[in-house]
Amino acid sequence: MAGGTEMDVRIGEAIRARRLERGLSAWELAGAIGASEKAMARFERGQSRISAATLLRIAGALRCSSRVLFGEPDLFADPEAVRLVGAWSLLDSDAKRRSCLDFLEALTPDPDARS
Repeated sequence: MAGGTEMDVRIGEAIRARRLERGLSAWELAGAIGASEKAMARFERGQSRISAATLLRIAGALRCSSRVLFGEPDLFADPEAVRLVGAWSLLDSDAKRRSCLDFLEALTPDPDARS
C-alpha cells in the first residue's frame, strides 16, 4: 500500500504518541512485536495498514487497549472507572442498572454527552 487512509494515519500517530509516552524507541517497539524498525516507521506514519493481529501485539507492548490506538479514551487507566465497572457487574437486575445509569446521567453536566 503506497499511502494510508486517514484512519491509518490517526492510528499511526496514536501508536507513536503512546510509544513516546512509554519511553520506548521505535526499535524497541518493533522488536517487542516482531517487526522491523522500517515497518514500525511505516505504521507510525500511516503508510502501511496494520493487521488486527499486529495492532493487538502493539497494544499489548504499549500496555493499552487497542481502543486507545483508535483514539478512544483508556477508561481502565482510571482506578475509579475500574471500581465503577466492578460495582456495575455486581448489580443483579436490569432495574438496578437502569436506576444507576439514570442517576449518573443526571450528574452529567453536558446533556449532549448522554446517549
